[in-house]
Amino acid sequence: METTGYTIGRTLRFIVNFVSAMFKTKKRAIGSIFLLFVLYVGLTVEPNSAEVQAAHLAQCEQEHGAGNIKKINKYSSNAECTLTDEYKEEIKLAKAKAEEDRLAKIEEEKAIAKAKAEAFAKSPEGLTKKFVSQAGMLCTNATRNSAKFPNEVDFDWLGGNSSNYWMDFNDKGESRVMITKTGKMMNGLGMMVPFKSVCKFDYNPQTNKYKLIEFLL
Repeated sequence: METTGYTIGRTLRFIVNFVSAMFKTKKRAIGSIFLLFVLYVGLTVEPNSAEVQAAHLAQCEQEHGAGNIKKINKYSSNAECTLTDEYKEEIKLAKAKAEEDRLAKIEEEKAIAKAKAEAFAKSPEGLTKKFVSQAGMLCTNATRNSAKFPNEVDFDWLGGNSSNYWMDFNDKGESRVMITKTGKMMNGLGMMVPFKSVCKFDYNPQTNKYKLIEFLL
């Protein structure tokens, strides 16, 4: 029984060692074949004709300049050229300068946009647009205060509301601002009913003063 087990063990070790040896041999064989193929290709591939090389060189010189070409690839089907180190450095510096100019242009445009925004904010129309937001809150308060039950007023926040303004609405140079609010409020019967309120203001952008001209509910 022990002899049989010993024989089986030796057989298994032989098989394992044999397979391992075959695997290593195959890897070496594949590597050798690949190396021989590369050497064969390098020794047997013919360079391009003189005419093709001249055409490739002319294309490279046209794209980069005659003095900036170190050599061309004699075997490539396309015009592949090696550039001089000096020209590579010029390209690198040119790209860096272009990126610097691009970033500077962006900063300049930002500064111009900021200056325009600040100038508009101080202009009569810019001041009027700023007042429109204030007028919205004033109209909300006026609507709530005019309701029978001020604490039972629900405004529409998504739809139904609007705001408009008109510059130089009168001979005083004032702007007309109109705010519309909608929603539901409780009536005397305790029912929530729809409402629509309209507030009209005259706003003077020079003095930053306003006046409620008309309120409708």
